[in-house]
Amino acid sequence: MPKIYRHYNKRYAGSLTINMKIHDNEGKTWDRYTLITKDGSVYGFSESPFSPQGYNQYCGNIGDPNGDFEHLGEELELNEIKNTEVIIAILRRIGIIITGEIQLS
Repeated sequence: MPKIYRHYNKRYAGSLTINMKIHDNEGKTWDRYTLITKDGSVYGFSESPFSPQGYNQYCGNIGDPNGDFEHLGEELELNEIKNTEVIIAILRRIGIIITGEIQLS
């Protein structure tokens, strides 16, 4: 599970562990990344999730988040994603608002 270190204006530093699944289909479709949260909510993201031409959307709820999702692509840890916009979009979708810098380990 990924550890996320949050720095809010460099005054507070905390860490947390998040239970989620992230899949990457390596660009086979426009909505390249899929996030599945512990409650079964599914979100899709393109490479530019904040662009007007990008994709950053709630897709529904699958119920059980422990199923087989190989059809969505390779499962990744958050720190394996190289695109900062996608990382921030994922964190926002799970309720973490980034106001300062993030450091993934």
